[in-house]
Amino acid sequence: MINFFRQIRQNLLNEGKTSRYLKYAIGEIILVVIGILIALQINNWNEQRKKSNQEIVLMEQLLEDAQADSLFFVSRKARMVGQDSIYKMALQFKATDTLNKEKKYLFENNNSELFWIYSAYQSNLINNNPNAYDFISDQSLKTLLRNYNSKYEYVVKAIELSNRLNENYGTLLDVKYYHEINALKLSKAFSEFKVLMEKPDVIPYISKFEGTNENALKQINAMIEANSQLITDLKRKLKSYD
Repeated sequence: MINFFRQIRQNLLNEGKTSRYLKYAIGEIILVVIGILIALQINNWNEQRKKSNQEIVLMEQLLEDAQADSLFFVSRKARMVGQDSIYKMALQFKATDTLNKEKKYLFENNNSELFWIYSAYQSNLINNNPNAYDFISDQSLKTLLRNYNSKYEYVVKAIELSNRLNENYGTLLDVKYYHEINALKLSKAFSEFKVLMEKPDVIPYISKFEGTNENALKQINAMIEANSQLITDLKRKLKSYD
């Protein structure tokens, strides 16, 4: 093809047809430019398709990790709700010196720990995809990812505060009232609960535990909401590629 165009140019020069040669040369330049533009467009299209495919894979990974996070945080919430009921029962009992039969039953059949717990926290989505925000082009998803990270930071701070309080004060009570607490953990009998509640320094600590647990529960609820929104939007975005 190159030889063909070269031969045309040479013939035009040999025939002395300068004006036709110039017109031909300009036409050839235009064709070359068009060819370059087409090649660039094809290259851009291929790059965009490659980027789009990579983004789809990333969103599928984000969805999988967000769903794992959902299971984890829902389980954290259930544990904290159970613990919150124990704390509130203890505080109510101290205020009224009694619990109704229904709450006695709930107390004796509650699987929550008595009375201070250590909670774990983790996010598969954040741990497995630290740079996801930089590779997502959809603005709504970017906003939800920012919100997700923000809510998770609040969860971490709330749970760490609760864990520190339990470590600092729960251990003291465990040592000081070892026999009473052990008897209560083994039997979960209301009579053993009453014995422990009559100790003068137990209720103030339980009040502290209840406050930090309630705050952690509040942050967990916000995290679950952010998680649900992110899952919904990821599914929406992935469906648009079908």
